[in-house]
Amino acid sequence: MTWKESESVKTWLTGLDKNSKHDYELKFSKFLDFVKMTPDEILASRIKDMTSYDPRIRSAWEQRILQWREELEKQYKGWTLHQHIKAVMSFFSRNRVKLMFRKGDIPTPRTKRAEWIPNNIQIRQLYNAADVRNKCILLFSYQCGLSPIDISQLNIENLPIYDSNCQIPINDTVYFELYREKSNILTQAVMSSELLHDLDVYLRSRDYPKQGPLFLSHKGKRLGPIDMSLTLKDVAKLALGELGKKFKISLLRKSFQDALDNTPQVSRAFTESMMGHGKGITGSYSQPSPSEIKAAYDLVHPKVSINGYVQARTDLKDMSQKIDRQEEQGNLVMKTLARMVVKEMKQEGLLSTMTPQQILENYVAYGYIIEPVKQKKKKVKEE
Repeated sequence: MTWKESESVKTWLTGLDKNSKHDYELKFSKFLDFVKMTPDEILASRIKDMTSYDPRIRSAWEQRILQWREELEKQYKGWTLHQHIKAVMSFFSRNRVKLMFRKGDIPTPRTKRAEWIPNNIQIRQLYNAADVRNKCILLFSYQCGLSPIDISQLNIENLPIYDSNCQIPINDTVYFELYREKSNILTQAVMSSELLHDLDVYLRSRDYPKQGPLFLSHKGKRLGPIDMSLTLKDVAKLALGELGKKFKISLLRKSFQDALDNTPQVSRAFTESMMGHGKGITGSYSQPSPSEIKAAYDLVHPKVSINGYVQARTDLKDMSQKIDRQEEQGNLVMKTLARMVVKEMKQEGLLSTMTPQQILENYVAYGYIIEPVKQKKKKVKEE
């Protein structure tokens, strides 16, 4: 039996997503090599130590972890080092024997602000260089704040993409929720009309499937986060040149958070809910309602818009409807005129073989309506 099949490991990994399990197993195997013990032996030793009244014995495993940390510092630093320690701490805590470190024993690395975060103009250049699938991925990250792992795990049946008529509401905004793959924390997000429009084009090319992975690779399989990141990296190099070499898909999420932070009307609590950070509204027992999230998103959207604001789409729709009405009115006028021509011919004793509809079609095709009448008169004189 391998260490992965031990009971303590099964208890530890139950309920975690596939990516987290794989990551934790890789890091935990290094810890096992360091302590030269099996997971079950580690757990038994920890339980025994916790029954002692001697503080040095009770904290024996905390000291072992700190020793391992010193060993890891020879190879790793920053967040990579911290994630190795976090994986081992997770093993103890999920087996109900949580480690008790003193404040400062395991310092959290300081997050460095990215040297470059793409602005709206640069993201538009990136958007214009991408195909329709990558445009959708870009907007899910830039306008919804989703990470590559979260985007990769999206399923069509779990998203409110289709309305009650099984159509994609491309002129609307749609609220949705998901739990982040890594932390299992609720994220409250909104799909813009721009994103829904691109989803409509993308899913139309796939005959509008109703279930399964939202994004597929060229082989027809679920598109993974690594392939997703590499693909957008190539697009960034094409669209942004030398600057594109600095591009990471995670920067799109940072751009969205910047837009939230720079919108004074959107409180920090709402930003946390929309970014999936889990803090939500301080002192409240409930999350913001969908209508509240949509109202906050409407304030942020102008900063992350790609093709113009929602109002511009509404104006375009109104203009299209106005043109349709004018065409209908024009057709009605031409039909009335055609009937008048036929009536005049009958009054002159000329029985036209042309119906009003045929006269109208002649006008559409050749640009005249009286000429056929003149030809008919000439033919009568010859007879």
